[in-house]
Amino acid sequence: PTSTSIRSGVWTSTSASASAPLAASLPVRRLGDPDDFGRVVCFLCSPAASYITGQTLHVDGGVTL
Repeated sequence: PTSTSIRSGVWTSTSASASAPLAASLPVRRLGDPDDFGRVVCFLCSPAASYITGQTLHVDGGVTL
């Protein structure tokens, strides 16, 4: 679950009180934001990730644990 403008079009209320129960249900206790995904993309495009092949990275706040 990610806090973006796309999410506001799906859910009728985007207030903190409306998203708090969802965030509380996640292991990291917060909704993701676009920067969370961007940092993963930057890492995967960097030389530090040059030995990573054929992996699926879940950027989901621990939902798939």
